[in-house]
Amino acid sequence: MIGLAVLSVIALAEPNPITSIDQSQPRLNQAAPVPRGATTLTQTFVSRHNGLSSVELLAVVYPDAPATSALTVQLLDAQGRLIAAADFDRIQHNAPLRLRFAPQPASAGQTYSLRLSGAPDSAITVWAYSLDGYSRGELRFGDSDIPGDLRFTTNYTYLWPDMLADAWKSVFELARWSVVLWLILFAPGWLLLGLLRSESWRLDIWTRWGLALALSLALLPLAWQWLTVVGGRWTGQTLGVTVGVIGVVVVLLTLARRRNRPPGKRLLSAHDLGLLAVLMVGLLARFLAARDLAFPAWVDSPHHALIMRVLEAQGRMPQVYDPVMPGAPFTYHFGYHVVALAFYWLSDLALPESMLMLGNVLNGLMPLAVYGFVAALTGRPRAGLFAAWFVAFVSLFPAYYLTWGRYTQLTGLLILAPLLAVVWELVRVGPHPSVTASPWTLVGLIAVLASGLVLTHYRILIFFAIFSLVALAAGRAGGWRWLGAAAWLTLTFSAPWLWQLSEPWLLPAVNSPALLASPEGYNDFPWAYFNSQLERGWLIAAGLFAVWGLTVRNRLVWGVVGWVAVTFALLNLGPGSWLVNNNSWAITLFLPGAFLLGWGLDALWSGGERWAGAGPGRLRRALGVVMLLTLAVFLGVVSALGLRAQVAVINPQTVLADADDRAALEWVAQNVPSEAIFANNAWAWQLGTWAGSDGGAWLWPWLNYRSTTPPLDYIYDPQLASRVVTFNQQLSKIVDANAPEALDLFREAGVTHVFIGARGGPLKPEIFVGSPDYRLLYSNGAAWVFAFEPDQ
Repeated sequence: MIGLAVLSVIALAEPNPITSIDQSQPRLNQAAPVPRGATTLTQTFVSRHNGLSSVELLAVVYPDAPATSALTVQLLDAQGRLIAAADFDRIQHNAPLRLRFAPQPASAGQTYSLRLSGAPDSAITVWAYSLDGYSRGELRFGDSDIPGDLRFTTNYTYLWPDMLADAWKSVFELARWSVVLWLILFAPGWLLLGLLRSESWRLDIWTRWGLALALSLALLPLAWQWLTVVGGRWTGQTLGVTVGVIGVVVVLLTLARRRNRPPGKRLLSAHDLGLLAVLMVGLLARFLAARDLAFPAWVDSPHHALIMRVLEAQGRMPQVYDPVMPGAPFTYHFGYHVVALAFYWLSDLALPESMLMLGNVLNGLMPLAVYGFVAALTGRPRAGLFAAWFVAFVSLFPAYYLTWGRYTQLTGLLILAPLLAVVWELVRVGPHPSVTASPWTLVGLIAVLASGLVLTHYRILIFFAIFSLVALAAGRAGGWRWLGAAAWLTLTFSAPWLWQLSEPWLLPAVNSPALLASPEGYNDFPWAYFNSQLERGWLIAAGLFAVWGLTVRNRLVWGVVGWVAVTFALLNLGPGSWLVNNNSWAITLFLPGAFLLGWGLDALWSGGERWAGAGPGRLRRALGVVMLLTLAVFLGVVSALGLRAQVAVINPQTVLADADDRAALEWVAQNVPSEAIFANNAWAWQLGTWAGSDGGAWLWPWLNYRSTTPPLDYIYDPQLASRVVTFNQQLSKIVDANAPEALDLFREAGVTHVFIGARGGPLKPEIFVGSPDYRLLYSNGAAWVFAFEPDQ
């Protein structure tokens, strides 16, 4: 009954439709001709998606426009039938003109005409671009084709049939790569769990899956490190054979254990089915959110791709970025990257697709890791189920990591969540439903997971260290001895990497702590992340549950709240540190939040069940039933609203490259010599660092073409960083590509080609087209490639 209530509320909640950008022609440099009387202005375009539901233009209002002037905008289909129309009057200059209409269910691939008309004395038009900025459509004035295109953006509504079709495609992709994903993400962990004889720690099967995932993510970078120490080198073949053998051993051991078990068939319980549903729906929501991405998003993603290329080229733990980016010392944690490279090697996907695929899977597995964290910590599987539901359906994070390409922190948290439970088990006090595992088993698990965290994410490692100290303060006497042993083993397992970091990072920080001081503004708390009702709501709920737990003196709640409080206090001592800041902690708060919500919701549900199942007392039973139904309705409404937010989580401002950029880059790979050096667009990102601002950011990490703005790793080479910053500072001031200073700038940088992506930047197509110093090689309207030929 309760489950039906939840499903009914989800169906009836009807959250707002999901709308996204269908396509855009964002460039403008001139006003379009003014449509007057019978002379209309028409732009044709081809919709990319089903559900086309709005078009936006940008108004141009001349100073002499009559006060009564109006502009009529009509949308017609390929047969000339009117779909929508609107009259815009009293228009302000540069005001957006939005034409909204009912979603067109079969609009994908269909040609539409956007027709503008005005009165005979009208002085209103819209912005346009003088070049062919949109190759799939034409611009007409009256009966004549004219050069260029309007500046416009179309949007589509994500309709249920398309959502279900995309979900089915995602299921097919997951099934296609399920064996490879299991070999990389789970098999090594399952093997180690068997070797450590962890059965003495009575964990449910789902918690063990989460622990196996964390161990696998930790073991692969450790294996990469130690093979380097003994002089070996990884290749796709050696890695495939290794994980293949591990997979076969795990399968054989599993079959042997099952033969030795008493006969009996284990059926899935309601709890199992509930968790499976949460995991599958949450995972599909991640794939649906990434449906329109041609590349992983934001400036982090090219940086991660570059490190994968370095690892691929060297096959060992790098000391420098050679040969991919010669000269820069290598100090970046590489745990995620060896996992991503393993999947890239063992799949037939291109690098961008493999990163997106694995990133979605890792993000979708975060609820499993959180389930294990909360269920093992509390000994209450239903608390873990509520925590997993919160991460899969409600919290902005980690889903929003997709729009940043924040795959390294995501991987670190997948290791951290089970690790916290293991640490608490090692030092815990008080009664507990589980049977305590052997201390040495727990020490071994902690050492592997923590050393993997050393190689995967430094900031998450610091959060782990703070939790360990809080757990020691709350734990039984003598717990520090066992945790100390785990710390020594961790240092031993990760010693080669720590030694490599000691010269550039650790020793300077010890000798001069001021080097770690945060630049001004870098440690500000990002309140904007918590502006939505869902985010504020769960923070308030977690705070109320925290007060409740503190009041009843629950040791677990005291420990988790203490972790949050101590972390905040340390982060805000003095100016803070650039190594770890409030931003990195804010986007990790969902982890302690999941514990508090899981613990609190489980306590409320248990109370409702006790009242509803009480003996005498109809009022008490009725109150219990009302309490359970109220919670069910609450879960249903929040699930519907949360899932909508999960699917719509992509911020279009962080998408640097699209399908048009992909086509241009593939053309470059086939037609431009490998020794070419590209000038690419960039913008001043943060702390004096310049980053690629459009599809050109992928020239270096994906295609291995040198460019004037490499991925962010260039900051580790002071000479290269100086050249990149100086070049972009000068480039940002250039408005004429034929000016002597522009030609000299390109010559000094060794530029042979220019790449301009769909999103653009200071390099604009119109300053190159028609120039004797540049030759147009390729354009699809959005992306452009020029050869730099100043001497011809």
